[in-house]
Amino acid sequence: MKYLLLTEGSAFFPELLKPFERAGLYNWMKAFEGEVRLWSDIGRRPQDFGHYDIIHVNSHGEDQGLAHKVSKYTDNSDTKLVVNPDLSIDYFDKELDLVNFIRDVLAADMLFGVEPTQVNLINYIAHVMGRKKPKKAVLMPHPINITQFLDDTFIEYDKRMDIVAFQYHKYDGHWAIPKMLMEALPNEYFSAMLGYMSMPLPMEGLRHMVMPYMEWNLYIKFLSRCKIGFEYRTHKAASRFVMEAGALGLPVVSTTDSHMGQIVFSEICHPVEDFAGIRRSLEHLCTDDEWRHHLAREGIDRLGPYSFENSKERFMEALE
Repeated sequence: MKYLLLTEGSAFFPELLKPFERAGLYNWMKAFEGEVRLWSDIGRRPQDFGHYDIIHVNSHGEDQGLAHKVSKYTDNSDTKLVVNPDLSIDYFDKELDLVNFIRDVLAADMLFGVEPTQVNLINYIAHVMGRKKPKKAVLMPHPINITQFLDDTFIEYDKRMDIVAFQYHKYDGHWAIPKMLMEALPNEYFSAMLGYMSMPLPMEGLRHMVMPYMEWNLYIKFLSRCKIGFEYRTHKAASRFVMEAGALGLPVVSTTDSHMGQIVFSEICHPVEDFAGIRRSLEHLCTDDEWRHHLAREGIDRLGPYSFENSKERFMEALE
């Protein structure tokens, strides 16, 4: 099964030319042992499309409209065109090329979204625009390489630091509320703010550790040495942080806008305005080793359906 992630550039990074360890979308390439190519390269060689069983377009940014271009070459072939429209409902109006977005939805052989609100929105658009191909998008969070995390990166708890790791996200940009919720944690736990993207992290008023954007490998190595995760998310998303931290054995306190937070750590997932509940969960994890270890084990088990093997199987079932 030959898989291609195709992009105008939105999903292309120089490190993808080498062995890489990026998260989320790029894990489909690893699950299928596929590759990434630029449209500017393959678009001049339409005969190359027939070499692939699956062509995957992440419809976001400059890649909106790309699936529509590709469909002209794949409509009468055995190649399956898979599209995941990559816009949260919070950013739908802000970052949308509506015409090309609709074209991509209509062109795809298979549509999927990574969290329920996104899927519902895609399905509504498909319905009102009269999509002829299978009408329903499927819910399919990007996979995670659980085996690699457990074999190569997992660290036993007695060798970890008493740290709560918080991910500062490029979309939400919240740091003041999480800082207050992480202030003076029990048992002298430190708090660490981790930069998600290469943009300035807010520094003023922050104590303990502030880690700016890091290469993915370094980020994972640091995260594996922490004991607890915290994600204060206020826009709908699947949440890679919950998956990555959970696979490393960190229970993650999160908000209900995190789809994976609700699935993997429902016991410590709170409405965004439940400040007292969020704080109680953080304190409980800092003071109750047995509870923390229990949730860590549960989290790894609940992530099982999103392993490379299970995600690939679900992907192929959706194609059929």
